[in-house]
Amino acid sequence: MPKRIVFLTLALAAVMACQPQEMTLQQQIQLQEAVSGRFDGWVAAMNSGNRDDIMTYYHEHEQLLVFWPDGTTANGFEGQLRRLHDFLNATRYMNFVTSQTKTELLGPRTALTTLSHSTDVIAQDSDRDVTPGKGILVWILDPVDDVWKIHVQQLSANRMN
Repeated sequence: MPKRIVFLTLALAAVMACQPQEMTLQQQIQLQEAVSGRFDGWVAAMNSGNRDDIMTYYHEHEQLLVFWPDGTTANGFEGQLRRLHDFLNATRYMNFVTSQTKTELLGPRTALTTLSHSTDVIAQDSDRDVTPGKGILVWILDPVDDVWKIHVQQLSANRMN
């Protein structure tokens, strides 16, 4: 199932890449920097553990789709809000570190970020789990507030045995 999700996300990205691009190079650079800045803010918010701060990076829409590393899926903004609430309540400490990030504009209102990550989590019951993985974020420029927000997210967990 996860391979299928990755394929569908990449297929969406390919379709979006075929959209007419009527942007100057300067506009493309500015938009890409804006998305990269939002990505950096999202990582910082994840490490803060503040649910309200984290949720400002997600598209407040029923079509928001988030695939969690444990294989669960959050559908819609409210679904992600509940899933994140449960996760943070069960977590005493988290350090989310990214590397090999690459952000590409797929159109004037759509972007894709790919990344590698290492997530260090200490649960409330003191269990510690360090998990490396890969991730894909599909960003849209929210028409309501003109801010880049995550519309689709998939983070994998590549458990080391």
